Amino acid sequence: FNNALGVFHTVLSAPQDTEILICELGMNHAGEISKLSKALTPDIAVITNIGSAHIGMLGSREKIANAKLEICDGMNGGAVFVDADEPLLKNAKGKRGVSRTDITADYYLKAKKGESCGSTFDFISDNLKIRDGFIGICGDHYLSCLMFALSVSSYAGLSEKEIKSGLELITSDVLRQRIIKIGKYNIYDDTYSSSPEAVIAALRALSLHSSRFSCVLGDMLELGEEAQIFHELIGREAARQGCVRLYAFGRYCNAVADGASQGGMSDSQIYTNGDILAPQITVDQIKSSYGEELLLIKGSHAIHTERIIALLSQDDSGK
Repeated sequence: FNNALGVFHTVLSAPQDTEILICELGMNHAGEISKLSKALTPDIAVITNIGSAHIGMLGSREKIANAKLEICDGMNGGAVFVDADEPLLKNAKGKRGVSRTDITADYYLKAKKGESCGSTFDFISDNLKIRDGFIGICGDHYLSCLMFALSVSSYAGLSEKEIKSGLELITSDVLRQRIIKIGKYNIYDDTYSSSPEAVIAALRALSLHSSRFSCVLGDMLELGEEAQIFHELIGREAARQGCVRLYAFGRYCNAVADGASQGGMSDSQIYTNGDILAPQITVDQIKSSYGEELLLIKGSHAIHTERIIALLSQDDSGK
């Protein structure tokens, strides 16, 4: 619901007494966010990062940054929360810098210690200080999301008590909600979209939440000339995070496999299927090798890796 149809579906579906409405504005071309921003006239904007998703459509990280900064086009004052450590966002209109490394930023979060059940942190802004705060989920990317959420909450005037009450509702179930059981298969369904940053975050979360996991990694689209490099990167990361078995699916399956090999996985742990029209090949590979570990399935939406889940579902016995 983040495009020219979905955003307005969200707006028109909101109850009449809505006080705060959060919308995601998506794009893969310049100009798209500008139109949405002008229609919504947001009071607060958040740009979490400048990644590599859509770099094939836009051409460079600089152009991705410019496209995301179009969020400012419909704003009349207000605040734009950005990563203070990202030079491509330093000139954002209405900028509020958010950082986990620079204590002089407008909003600063320091991770103190990680535990099996969560993370402890300090958060500092001009009007809010939280010491030894706790969030009941593990993962570096979750802390980055928390950093932005706390910054917006601080700006909006929420008290420490209100924020801590909200944090108590956030537990490791945030991951479990995406795990489905199909026969003998425990599947972490993350099939809707994919990018290098999203894959790496998912792999790191799985390595914290599960002692054994495998993954189906489908193609990541719109990466342009960097596609080969990025697919090798996620293969290496899968190996580095302790992936038990890797099933590479799509045009770039060999690049993912090469990266996994470079990361130390053996040939017996790596399976490839370059035929995007034949997901059954990957399903058969899973059936012949699965060992009751958690199975991540992830790929760009157009790859339709959800077909793999559907085909596994047809085998209710799990054999």
